[in-house]
Amino acid sequence: MDLDDSSVVGRKTFFIAPDLTLFPETFMEEYMTHGYEAYIINDDRYCPMDRKIEQIISMFPRSIFFFYVDAKIEGIEWQKFIYNLQRTHGENALLGVLYAKSRSEEERKKLEKFYLFDVGIQCGCIGLDFQQKKISL
Repeated sequence: MDLDDSSVVGRKTFFIAPDLTLFPETFMEEYMTHGYEAYIINDDRYCPMDRKIEQIISMFPRSIFFFYVDAKIEGIEWQKFIYNLQRTHGENALLGVLYAKSRSEEERKKLEKFYLFDVGIQCGCIGLDFQQKKISL
């Protein structure tokens, strides 16, 4: 899948179960002021996360998904889940991974190798760190 500037215009971006201490909701407001369609999808008791993701992919093909893989969600084992999504929906969804940067260097390299090279996600592996300063786009 080829990504140039025109290929991401109008795409919806979904942040799946982000840690709001590392990714505060104010970031979403800033993304929207810059014209991005961005949404947070949290876990709840009404609809299992895997079903939510499948429904979003079917309703909004070629959307972007960033999964916070440090989130604990019942029934979701992130490596297996993202691997299967990439295999099943790789043409209809762009996947990326967010994680807490507090991991050791060895853990980060292992995580990035798995998702970027073994699974083949296209939207990167991004370590998040708590920052008091406002991050701008």
